[in-house]
Amino acid sequence: MRLISKCRGIVGLSPLLLLVGCYTAPQRETVELQSLPGRFSATTQNTAVAPDAVWWTAFNREDLDALEATAFADNLDIAQAWARLRQSEAAAKQAGADLYPDLSVTSGYDRTWRNEGDTASNNYEVGAAISYEVDLWGKIRSIQSAAEARAFATADDLQSTALTISASVASRWIEIIEAENRVALLQQQLEINLTQLELIELRFRNSQANSLDVYQARQTVARTRSNIPKAEAELLASVYALNLLLGNAATEPQDLNWQTAPELPPMPSTGVPSDLLQQRPDVRASMRRIEAADWNVAAAKADRLPRVTLGLSGSTGADRFEDLFDDWLARFAGQIVAPVLDGGRRKLEVEKQQAVVDEALARYRQTVLTALKEVEDALMLEDKVQDQLEALRNELALARQTLSAARNRYANGLSDYLNVTSSLISVQSLERDEITQVANLFKARIALHKALGGQLPEFSI
Repeated sequence: MRLISKCRGIVGLSPLLLLVGCYTAPQRETVELQSLPGRFSATTQNTAVAPDAVWWTAFNREDLDALEATAFADNLDIAQAWARLRQSEAAAKQAGADLYPDLSVTSGYDRTWRNEGDTASNNYEVGAAISYEVDLWGKIRSIQSAAEARAFATADDLQSTALTISASVASRWIEIIEAENRVALLQQQLEINLTQLELIELRFRNSQANSLDVYQARQTVARTRSNIPKAEAELLASVYALNLLLGNAATEPQDLNWQTAPELPPMPSTGVPSDLLQQRPDVRASMRRIEAADWNVAAAKADRLPRVTLGLSGSTGADRFEDLFDDWLARFAGQIVAPVLDGGRRKLEVEKQQAVVDEALARYRQTVLTALKEVEDALMLEDKVQDQLEALRNELALARQTLSAARNRYANGLSDYLNVTSSLISVQSLERDEITQVANLFKARIALHKALGGQLPEFSI
């Protein structure tokens, strides 16, 4: 009769359970963004790659494609991001486990000896218990939804990491090409300067030049020779950095097609600033974390309301194993627990989670503004580097004309060798600067693809 009365009490609660079992989930479709412009300052509609193509294929370089493929397979930052994603997915599934009953089974055996009469007795026991918390106010579902939102954010973090790594690999690739060309140019300049020194020394022996001319020519040779170790060190440092991105030992050699200069493709379409909200994985991840914070607020509010738990247990015991299930006991129980006094802990938890939402909103706005800035930076940088490169090439052309005139005047005895030396140094310095500016142009384009959230290939563990 007692069991029947308990069951009736729980059945009497069923209309209430059906009524309060419906709860309102947090709804946040968009986040208000201020100062979001309608267009970029240098909007382009060109298409460097097809909309569904991987961003670095615009450069049409097989060596870059191979490096990127290796990085996606072996980069350790990406491997760590995959591990974090697996953790987050497991946590999301774990958070929903409380939506299902918890079943446990116990079994035991003990044997007791008595000193008097030298007798012994056996006892066999088997039991089972099932418990279930009714998710009246959606607390468990809110916790699960928050965990799922965090898992989606972690997946976007993985995409963000992969995008960053792909841009870093491309930057190191162009740095190595730049360094290889600089070393080759310095060696070529050294040969030119050595030939020039031989001519000056020959003129000196023929009394057509003085010792100052010889010293100036030797100084030019020494200056060029001293620049070679620095350029070689920069080359090796770039190779070491690339190997780290590829998951290789630092000194692993890299065979790049640096003799064939890469071509700068057409600029990609920038679209409008609002496109970044979906294109940038870091922006998407930030939005997901706002969603998770909203669900945590809902869970904290639900935790302030009464909690209903149901339980069913059964057990049996016997002296002999064959009689184990002849006599058994079952118990069903329902319990309502309502918080009354907790020192304000639950109320403060709600306020805390609401503050977390405010923080997530501010971080999202900051992430969006940072994304806009990075696109504008890349557009501005490429534009200014283009102007600087054009001006540098004009200056280089004039410097070569000046060098030619200085050599003619020196050969005709109309000026001293100092004019030739200064003109030669200027030309060779500008030639090296041209290599650097071309590389900077490619780096600006790489930065633009990254800032726009360039398309990535489908990749897996």
